[in-house]
Amino acid sequence: MKQLLKTTIAIAVFTFSGHLLFAPPPPPGSGNNTPYAPIPGVELLLAAGAAYGIKKKFDQKNAEA
Repeated sequence: MKQLLKTTIAIAVFTFSGHLLFAPPPPPGSGNNTPYAPIPGVELLLAAGAAYGIKKKFDQKNAEA
């Protein structure tokens, strides 16, 4: 149960932290009309890292059994 809770929290953190990876809006009058400057691909890297970590934990748990 404790492991499930840790895994659920880790997945939630990676899922909902995507909006924190955007740059703040530019100052007024800078000539840039886009409200945010996204960092492309970072969300995919975070998701891949989380999936890899979950797979490693799963494999480690199966090896012990």
